[in-house]
Amino acid sequence: MKKLLVLIGLGILCVDYVHATDQSFNLSLKLFKPITITKVQDLSFPNATLTGSAFDITVATADSGAATFNAQGGKNRNITRSVVESSINMSAPGVTGNIAVSTFTMAGPTVFDASGNANGLKVGAIAHVLAASEDGNYSGIATFRVVYQ
Repeated sequence: MKKLLVLIGLGILCVDYVHATDQSFNLSLKLFKPITITKVQDLSFPNATLTGSAFDITVATADSGAATFNAQGGKNRNITRSVVESSINMSAPGVTGNIAVSTFTMAGPTVFDASGNANGLKVGAIAHVLAASEDGNYSGIATFRVVYQ
């Protein structure tokens, strides 16, 4: 009888420790189509004549010299556009000095359309010509970036 009471007591203790409850939870996953960028036109500053003084040359996003890109990605997805570098230095063959380019500006779509296109993305900038700059054919490389928001 003692054994039976002990077993019943253990059974009651085990029942007391078997309380459980469930809670559901949500799962989510965002999949993004890879973004592709096609360069349509490089940024081209207009020709200028040295004056012996420092001056800036600006290409606005609405100007014909603005860099132009088309991008493809996820339909109706928001995007941000930027130039990776905050400034770059253009150099010319046989010239010791550089011309700094900064203040990159963006224009164009901020959302891929219903077909996944964002065409006519524009980049402008300012070239800072120094008083001591020499004549030459200056060039440099910057990086255009499109990112899903």
